[in-house]
Amino acid sequence: MKERLNLLAKAMQRGDFTVFPEVYEQTRKPVFFMIFNILHDRALSEDIMQDAYMKMIESMPNYQNRNFLSFMLTIAKNMAINEFNRRKKTTYTDLDIDLFAPVDLMNLLEGDVVKKEMVQEALKALTEIERSIFLLYNLEELTHREIAQILDKPLGTITWMYQKALSKLRHTLKEVFDETP
Repeated sequence: MKERLNLLAKAMQRGDFTVFPEVYEQTRKPVFFMIFNILHDRALSEDIMQDAYMKMIESMPNYQNRNFLSFMLTIAKNMAINEFNRRKKTTYTDLDIDLFAPVDLMNLLEGDVVKKEMVQEALKALTEIERSIFLLYNLEELTHREIAQILDKPLGTITWMYQKALSKLRHTLKEVFDETP
């Protein structure tokens, strides 16, 4: 996948944007997930995702022919963080609006409400990178190798962090189950 994306990126650098649909298809899931993991709002994440692809097209002359997916994810991450910070500075008067609530796993996981709440609480125990690895592996069904390429980290680090995340989740869920009557 990485080599194919880099070839497609070179074609776009030469001005051949007929390859864009294939680039989009190969990158849309990790790009959306990266943005959604920061903003926690599906509609807003889709808007920022479109902007990220436009920014990528504008930035193609600066692409260094290394890892295109990392290049794309960096653009998406930066745009999501900018949007998050912009919205954080805005004062809302409607108390029902909670833009910064934890990820709503109700739509992402199947099962009863109690289990969903337990998993959502357990995920709070993870660092951002651990949560990203866990969700990319379990929800997006990416391999550890693909996650390593996306996050531009060594495969061993991804495997270790995934195991660490699992251990934290087991510990947190065990505490939750021990506290329930």
